[in-house]
Amino acid sequence: MSSQPELESDHESIRTGISVEALKRAYLDNLFYTQGKFHDVATPHDLYMAAAYTIRDRVLNRWIKTGR
Repeated sequence: MSSQPELESDHESIRTGISVEALKRAYLDNLFYTQGKFHDVATPHDLYMAAAYTIRDRVLNRWIKTGR
């Protein structure tokens, strides 16, 4: 078993999926788990950063695939 995360799969990943549901879930997960904020108390900057992390994950996944 590889120590690297699986980059390709048949199901849509929370970290790399592009469906509306995957993006919503990733955004909320990044807000809560990466920043430790509930939506009700998040500042505009917290919300922006959750969106930035969500996009970053998808860009990074494609960048790695391109490099391979």
